[in-house]
Amino acid sequence: MGYDGIDLTALTVPPLTTVLIPWRQIATHALHHLLNVCYGMSLSVERDIPAQVIWRDSVARLA
Repeated sequence: MGYDGIDLTALTVPPLTTVLIPWRQIATHALHHLLNVCYGMSLSVERDIPAQVIWRDSVARLA
């Protein structure tokens, strides 16, 4: 199982299940937090950033 969401994992044998992480959204929130710290503003760091599982043949359902 991968944790990067790259398309190449679909080409392996068996195709690997992967978790798609919105890295751009995470980076944007991190930059906003850093700027807030630099300017002395204290805001909540908690974020709800959804991840998506892309199910492929490397995992199977329990019978």
